[in-house]
Amino acid sequence: MNSSTHSLSRRLSFESTTTSEFEVVSRERSASGSTVEDSYCQELSASSSPSPSASFRIPDLCIECHSSEQDSPPNEEPPSQPTEEPAPQPTEEPAPQPTAPTRDDTIRSFSNVASQVSGSDVSTMARESAGMLEQVFHELFTLKRRNSMLERMAQQSNEWRVATKQLEKEVKVLHKTMKAYKSREDKLQEEVNQLRQEKEELLAKEKPQEADSSQIQSTSWLRRIIVVGIIIAVIAAYMECYAQFLKEHRHSKDLQQQLSIMHELVDKLEVERAAEYQRQLEETSKRITDDMSADIARAQKERELEHERLIEAYREKMLLYDDLTTLRKEKSQKKKKFSSWYH
Repeated sequence: MNSSTHSLSRRLSFESTTTSEFEVVSRERSASGSTVEDSYCQELSASSSPSPSASFRIPDLCIECHSSEQDSPPNEEPPSQPTEEPAPQPTEEPAPQPTAPTRDDTIRSFSNVASQVSGSDVSTMARESAGMLEQVFHELFTLKRRNSMLERMAQQSNEWRVATKQLEKEVKVLHKTMKAYKSREDKLQEEVNQLRQEKEELLAKEKPQEADSSQIQSTSWLRRIIVVGIIIAVIAAYMECYAQFLKEHRHSKDLQQQLSIMHELVDKLEVERAAEYQRQLEETSKRITDDMSADIARAQKERELEHERLIEAYREKMLLYDDLTTLRKEKSQKKKKFSSWYH
């Protein structure tokens, strides 16, 4: 009897320590994850199941045993002296024994515990994934800053394009002025030809007049000087316009070369930016997938260990329950013996 009570007390103490350890671990997980889960709860609420409670409870199979032990009277040894017999007491019917838990109840309690453990693992995985997402957001922010610098360079190249367009417009205006000068030169050439014809006509008319030859010669020389001056002025204006045209043409060529160089630089920068962005995106996605797969494997291992621990604890509890049932049977048998002795 003493050995059975000693084993019962030892197993009850082991049960209390296991339940307290499970509750402490679950409370520590809930306390450590409360700060991160508050910030991440909105994202998890749309995709995952509701978070488990702070601590899980193993079904108590010994509550009825304790209550029955408190209700039952303490064990008394049989009287050693046959002369002193106690007064006869009324017989008491034995208390109804509690029914043993069914297999469905045990499976349901075990599934509740497993679901709560998997929920805590999901919360830890969510915290780790939130940290990795913060790193990804930081890298994307740096890429955005670099893209802003490239956009500024592209804006500057656009300004240069606008300047080249303005220069092209000015060149077109110069072409128009050159055409106008050419048309004016043609008109002056026609006027010169008309003056020559008039001169020839005048010379033909003034041939018979030999007396006035000196005057005719002087007037002819004056006309020739005027015509030569007009021609020189036209040629000078034409040369000046042509020199200005050449200068503007050279300037436009230089600007076109600069614009082509800027186009090439912008194209190279865009290609490099796209390649670098794609490379960094692939690296980050690969790193995230590797980390997530490693975390999932680690969480699965931890969950399997937790399942094994829970199964061992449940086995110990079932052994305790079997011992308690045997003790109840022994107590009921002793009660029957005592009642038979009294009768």
